[in-house]
Amino acid sequence: MNIRVFNEIFVNKYIDKKKMIIVESILVISLILLIIFNNDFYDYYNGKGEVKDNILSTLVFIDDIETLKNNNEIKINDDLYAYKIDSIETENYVSNGFVYKIINIKVNDYKDIDNNYIDYQIVKEKDSILNYFIKTLKGG
Repeated sequence: MNIRVFNEIFVNKYIDKKKMIIVESILVISLILLIIFNNDFYDYYNGKGEVKDNILSTLVFIDDIETLKNNNEIKINDDLYAYKIDSIETENYVSNGFVYKIINIKVNDYKDIDNNYIDYQIVKEKDSILNYFIKTLKGG
């Protein structure tokens, strides 16, 4: 190989800093956009309940009953289970000015010791991180 050809190919090349900054900026922005639009944010309804005969009995604020009716998956100990509302008791319970009802939930394939208290979560809303951030800025 001729030395002049070698110098033209390898030695006499320089990196344009402006182009390098543009390429790096495009990569960073595309990575951030990929993270924002492909990840979901979940808003959960958290509750506690007692398991008796594979029925979860829980005290629910009256405004949150629709949330439980409109969903069909419950998260217990980081595992998802399908559920169905077995019954809603007619009696109201009032505490600190808030009205509650007891809801009995039949959880499919969940086995636990009777008379055991558990924590559960039900998805209230699923949203993208961008929409959640916008709602937070608006104060919603």
